[in-house]
Amino acid sequence: MAAAAVQWRILAEVGDTLSRGLDAGNTWGQVTRLLVPETADCCVLYLASDNDSPERLEVAHIESARADDVRDALHALLSETGSARLLHQLCVDLTHRAQARSLLARLGLPGGAVAPVRVGRRPRGLLLLAFGNLGLCDREDAEFVRALADRIGVELEGAIARRQSARAVAASELAVGIVSHDLGNPLATIQICTNALLGPEPQPAESVREIAEILQRSTAWMRQIIRDLLDRVSLDAGPLPIAREPTAVSDLVETMRAMFQPLAKEQGLQFAIDCAANLPQVDADPHRLQQVLSNLLGNAMKFTPAGGRVTLSAHLAGKQGQGAGVRFSVGDSGPGIPALDLPHVFDWFWHSQAGKRSNTGLGLAIAKGVIEAHGARLMVESALGRGSNFWFTLPTWERVRAMEPPALEFDPPDVGKTTLSPSALPDIVRRRQSQA
Repeated sequence: MAAAAVQWRILAEVGDTLSRGLDAGNTWGQVTRLLVPETADCCVLYLASDNDSPERLEVAHIESARADDVRDALHALLSETGSARLLHQLCVDLTHRAQARSLLARLGLPGGAVAPVRVGRRPRGLLLLAFGNLGLCDREDAEFVRALADRIGVELEGAIARRQSARAVAASELAVGIVSHDLGNPLATIQICTNALLGPEPQPAESVREIAEILQRSTAWMRQIIRDLLDRVSLDAGPLPIAREPTAVSDLVETMRAMFQPLAKEQGLQFAIDCAANLPQVDADPHRLQQVLSNLLGNAMKFTPAGGRVTLSAHLAGKQGQGAGVRFSVGDSGPGIPALDLPHVFDWFWHSQAGKRSNTGLGLAIAKGVIEAHGARLMVESALGRGSNFWFTLPTWERVRAMEPPALEFDPPDVGKTTLSPSALPDIVRRRQSQA
């Protein structure tokens, strides 16, 4: 069994290795090799995957041929119990020495010490050291393993914080660059128009009107950029506030027709409406829903060349009364989205390298956030040369009302009056009768 002085020296060396960065070569492999054979016969380090890092399993053994046996045994245990359950057991059960011995036995090791690797309070992995052929392990050895596991957890937590900070800085720099560019375009247009109006030669009436329309479009675009940025901040703070109400699909579709038919005509596009008759009302925020459809239709018309087709569809999804909803979709006959780009179309500030950038890269991400705030999902399918299709499904108002529990509302205490929904009255009457 390693002496205490050797253990703490090795602990310092492990800390030094980790401090150089988890991405600098095979850091985890170096850690296990530091521990074997000087402090243990075998070292097992397992880290479950997270959003940023893949699963890692490192095994070092004084008999290199046996390292593969231990690795295979742990893989079998993980496939049998699952990493989440194993790590839960690690934090709950391994406080008992019998459970620790059981885990060691499953791995074909005579004995040793096991400790969970935690990131914050969440278990992320395990560290196991097996000592000697007899598997002897005293309190100092167990403390050594726990100290190692804690040191690894601290480094993992620091690495996560550094990655989050780097992403935040990169996103901030990207946002500043994009917004300055996109605000610069309408500002330059406004400056040109005002210079023309203030020039030494008076402009004819028709030119003044044309300039005014250009100014109006430029300021509207700037307001849209500001609204997108505010929605971006709101989504960072949590789900967008949604004011649900019964929303008529036909009214919404007619609003979209009035808004985008002139734009389609100007760009030489065919704008088709495919809306089923007598669709039920949906449970939605009509203003937010209009925002989503405007974004999807605007993108479709922006990237569809003249002579193409953009279609807004609305149809019943499912049988009435049996999970009914209304599926909205916006399709186009444009160039389509490359397969490598599809996973990123809803990312903040993202622009495809295959096409020119002509907006802030906020619209689709905001549309996704709005639909998710409604409890639904915004989906996309596309292929190069075959156009794109975005869709989502919202529940009908009748379906949502049918799922709601009976209302039970109380006036302020000083009023002394209780208002009950009719459906709640029988239960109240029965309870009062039984009390009488």
